[in-house]
Amino acid sequence: MAKAGNVMLPFAECKISIRIPPTKNGEDAKAFLVKTLTENPPYNAKVTVSNVLAGHGLNTPVFLEPLETALKEASEVYFGNKLLTVAEGASIPFMGFLREKWPKAQFIVTGVLGPESNAHGPN
Repeated sequence: MAKAGNVMLPFAECKISIRIPPTKNGEDAKAFLVKTLTENPPYNAKVTVSNVLAGHGLNTPVFLEPLETALKEASEVYFGNKLLTVAEGASIPFMGFLREKWPKAQFIVTGVLGPESNAHGPN
């Protein structure tokens, strides 16, 4: 900051990527974002928004009994531990797409997480 200049740029561009809760409609979130960015911008700036894509996430349903039993048995046989799960939904639009395509299918989305791990970036 000590060496920063007081410069007015003729224009600036940015790319924004936002993950929304899996229960939020992607089109509603898109409309809210565009309105927020373009309505009454500071310093009378001209703001344009383009190439906005919106996707719906997956609100994770409860596992049906046969799948839950198989997962519990597999965890105990192969890992020697009880099954641990986190059913939180998925903000990744691809999972919502799969749910729309196959509404009766059950999905197991796995990942390796531990203390101070980062599910969305390199560790």
